Amino acid sequence: MGSIIITIPDIPDANLIYNEDETRRILKFFWPLLSSQFDGLTIGNDVRRFAQTMLIAAIDGTYAVGYIAGLWDTLTRAITHPNGNIADLARRLARNFIRHWWRHATQQDLEHPRIYDSVRNSIAYNNSGAVQDLI
Repeated sequence: MGSIIITIPDIPDANLIYNEDETRRILKFFWPLLSSQFDGLTIGNDVRRFAQTMLIAAIDGTYAVGYIAGLWDTLTRAITHPNGNIADLARRLARNFIRHWWRHATQQDLEHPRIYDSVRNSIAYNNSGAVQDLI
């Protein structure tokens, strides 16, 4: 499958919306095998920014992928997420930020944001070095 380039603007500290626990939840969503390491992680603004950026990329990337990824996700939906659904965090992010951050998702899409497993896995893989630097 090809790559999708998602550009995310720099997020100033004032626009960081997730607290330490929410940030850990986001990190665990992308890297569930590192859950125990995230529990003891010191969460500063750089870590919060990183997690929020990953979530923005995942939401926007999901809508960029389109119909084919929807079919793929349906076929692979049997995989469970040990850290639960983070739709509530994604919805809050979608409501709190300016429209121009979302290159692919429409305002209607952002009312019920989705993240395809294939997009989540790709983002996690592409940022595995960065997450290792955090822990």
